[in-house]
Amino acid sequence: MPIIPLVPRSRLLPSRVWALISIAVAGVCVAGPAPTQADVRSGSALDSAGLATPPRSLLSHAMSPSTASGPDYAGALWEPASPLNYTVAARPLTNPITRLVIHVAEGSWASTYTWFRNPRAEASAHYVVSSTGRVAQMVPDRDIAWHAGNWAYNESSIGIEHAGFTNVTHFPDAQYRGSARLAAWLADTYLITPDRTHVIGHYQVPDPNHRGEWGGVDHHTDPGRTWDWPRYMAYLRADAQDTYQQVVDNADPSGVRYDASVWHVATTQSGRYGASYLAAAPHTPSSPVQYRLSVPAADRYDLLMRWPCGADSTRAGVGITTVHGLRTAAVDEARGCGRFQYVGSYNLAAGPGWRLRVSSASTARGTIVADAFKLVEQSDPVRPGAPAVTTSAHETSIGLSWTRASDNVAVGGYRVYVDSGLRFQGTRRTFSATGLACNTVHTVSVRALDMVSNLSLKAPVWVRTAPCPPAPTGLMATPGQTSVALAWTAPAAGLTYRVLRDGKLVGSTTATTLTVTPLHCARAHTFSVESVDATGSLSAPADVDATTLAC
Repeated sequence: MPIIPLVPRSRLLPSRVWALISIAVAGVCVAGPAPTQADVRSGSALDSAGLATPPRSLLSHAMSPSTASGPDYAGALWEPASPLNYTVAARPLTNPITRLVIHVAEGSWASTYTWFRNPRAEASAHYVVSSTGRVAQMVPDRDIAWHAGNWAYNESSIGIEHAGFTNVTHFPDAQYRGSARLAAWLADTYLITPDRTHVIGHYQVPDPNHRGEWGGVDHHTDPGRTWDWPRYMAYLRADAQDTYQQVVDNADPSGVRYDASVWHVATTQSGRYGASYLAAAPHTPSSPVQYRLSVPAADRYDLLMRWPCGADSTRAGVGITTVHGLRTAAVDEARGCGRFQYVGSYNLAAGPGWRLRVSSASTARGTIVADAFKLVEQSDPVRPGAPAVTTSAHETSIGLSWTRASDNVAVGGYRVYVDSGLRFQGTRRTFSATGLACNTVHTVSVRALDMVSNLSLKAPVWVRTAPCPPAPTGLMATPGQTSVALAWTAPAAGLTYRVLRDGKLVGSTTATTLTVTPLHCARAHTFSVESVDATGSLSAPADVDATTLAC
C-alpha cells in the first residue's frame, strides 16, 4: 500500500486563454421552450440577469454575435445562445474570471438550451449539464452570460446550469461528475480556487439593489437543499488536481495491515484499483484492514473510496482517525464500482499514522472489499517559490526573463508588474516591458501563481532604462526682425531634432539649423532644441534666449 502523491497533468494552459491575458500598458435558472411555461420564474429576465446597471454601451455589444465556431470545453455540445442574450467581451483581458456560479435550470437539458437560443429569453448561461452528465456550451467563456442577477458577478463569473428543479430533483451521481469535470477544467484554465468562496450557488449572489439580500435581484434559491455540495466539491477538487492528493491501496505491505485469516487478496473483479484488492466475508468481531497515511499538513481533507465491480456489501464500514477522534461511515459497495466515490470530509492532523480502516463487521450480507482510498486536501495554503529574475535595460524598454518557479502541487503561470501595474500574465518566462522613458528607474517584479492563485512573495527589482540620447551642443541664435535663425552642433550621428519656442513645438529637422518665422519684432523668446534617436527617446533640451530686432 504505497502512499502515492498524484502527479498532476500538464499545467500549460491553452495559448488562446493566456493570449487574452497579456496586458500592454438572470438570475437565469429559467428554462423551457417558451417563456410562458409554468417553470419560468416571475420577474423580468432582463432584470434577473442584473442588466439594469451596466451602461448602454455595454448592452449594445450584446447585439454583435460572438465569432466562436465551437465550444471552449472539449466534448461539449455547441448550442450557441442568441446574441441578444449575452454581452460580447474579451475576458479575462477585460474582466478576470474568478467565480463559478451553480444554477438549477427549472427544466430539462434540451429545453434549457433551446430557451437560451430564443432572443426573447434575455438570459443565458455559459454551460448546461444534463442529468447524465452531458454538457452543452451556449456562451463562449470570454463573453458575459446573463445569469447571476448581479452585473458585477456576471462580469467575473461563468454560469453553469443543471437540468432539474430546485429543492425537488435529487441530482444523479453522473450529473455531479459531469459538472465537476467541467468545473475542474474551468478552475484549471482560469486559476479559480476550488472552494466554496469561488464556487458558489445562485443563492449566494448578492442582490445588487438591496444590501443583505441574496439570490440576485430576483432572490433565487438554487441549487437548493437537494444539491449535495460536499460531494460536488470533492469531485471537483479530485478532478482539478489543484491541491495535494494521495492514493492508498494494498500494493505496499508496509502501508497496510490485516488478519490474513479474515481477509484474502483477490484479483478477479474488473474496476479494481491496481493489481489486486482485499476481500472478506462479514466477520464478527471486526478485524479491520488498516492503512497508513502520511498527511502533509493539518487541514480538512475529502476522502473518496473505490471498489471493484462485483463487490456486493451494502454496508461496508469505514473508519478514519481525525483530530476529533475516530469517525465512521457506511459505504454501499453494491453500487458505483470502478471509480472513486465520496465518503466524507475530515479534519486531519499532520504526520504519519494508521488513519484509515475498513471493518470486516457488517449488518449486511455480501463480500466486503478494501481496495483503495483517495485523500484530497481542500485547500492549498502553500505559496509557490519566487522565480529569479534577470533584466536587460534599453532606452524605452526592459527585457525580463526568469527561472521556473517551484510549488508543492503545480505552477499555473506568472505575473509581471512594472511600477505596481500588471503588465503580463501567462505561462512563458520572458517578457518585454515597453513604452518606458529613457534614463528612468522602474520597479519590476515577477510573481508565480499556483493553480489556486496563490502568489509567490514579492521580490522587486529596480531597473534604470538606458541613457537618453545626448543633447545638441553649441546652440546659437541669430535674430532678425521677424525671425530667429538657430544653429547647433550634432552630438552624435543618426539623430533628428525637435525645435521649440517658449515650450511649444515649432518644427523638426535632420539638419543642424532651423529658422523660426514669422515672429513679432522686439519680442523675447526662449528656444530649445532636443535630440531624438531612432527609438523616439528625447535628450535633455539645449536652450538659448533671443530677442527679435526692433521694428
